Amino acid sequence: MNKKPAEKVRKVRIESYITREEHEKFVSLAQQCGISVSELIRRLALGQELNSKVDKEAFLDLLKVNADLGRLGGLFKLALTEKVRK
Repeated sequence: MNKKPAEKVRKVRIESYITREEHEKFVSLAQQCGISVSELIRRLALGQELNSKVDKEAFLDLLKVNADLGRLGGLFKLALTEKVRK
């Protein structure tokens, strides 16, 4: 099994009162990052980095577009060189 060492088990709870709008913002941001609200608040409080799931998807889409442009450029260059040969 995957048991955490005794010093890594989270047992202390911190409570805070927030408005419904603030809670909705926390939930929305947690969903964008692909983590729980508890993990989001923990990372924010400890100054750790948040990685957005949306940013990762956008980055992967840009990589695909870049690859497509490279292929199109290669085909265009091939077409131009074949015209010169004929």
